[in-house]
Amino acid sequence: MALASVLKEYRHRYNLTQQQLAENLSIDERTLRRWENQETVLNDMCELRRISAALGVDAEKLGVADKVVVMTDELAGETLQLAWKLIKGGRVYEARAIAERLVKDLQTNALHPGSYQHLCRLTHAHHAAAYVKAMNTRNSEIQYPLASYAEMEKTARMINDATLLTIALSYEGDMHTRKGAGDCFQKCIQMCAF
Repeated sequence: MALASVLKEYRHRYNLTQQQLAENLSIDERTLRRWENQETVLNDMCELRRISAALGVDAEKLGVADKVVVMTDELAGETLQLAWKLIKGGRVYEARAIAERLVKDLQTNALHPGSYQHLCRLTHAHHAAAYVKAMNTRNSEIQYPLASYAEMEKTARMINDATLLTIALSYEGDMHTRKGAGDCFQKCIQMCAF
């Protein structure tokens, strides 16, 4: 799929103006307009990868093979910031797509998989994905954010980050409460046993 169609489809799906999307992508509105009208062809693989991450779409849709350009720490950080910005702005559906794609990219295309920095980014990405899933999920589907918080818990334990672990466990407890789990207190005690 060409860049122009992906951009137009994204704007249509989330009811955005060119100006709003250009802001999200940190580009000039005129540049976005030229890309959408196919007046300018973007061949820079790193920039295409950055755009795919910011839109939460597969890089292949923009003609970038996933293995060609890896998810760097800088790109992951920018994408994570955008996801939280969208969450704070109430644009949870966009944020969810971006956060879920970021988790997938960090799991499959990280520059240094398994490194401390990679696991930190992955933990933060799980946090954003879980948080936004919890915002727009019915109680009957609570297993989705709960699974993301469980993944956040795992990676927080791997990097031995007490703050992120506490966040994960707190939200897991909250998800169990929302779910109406029989003995939530007992489950929380089991989860907290490090």
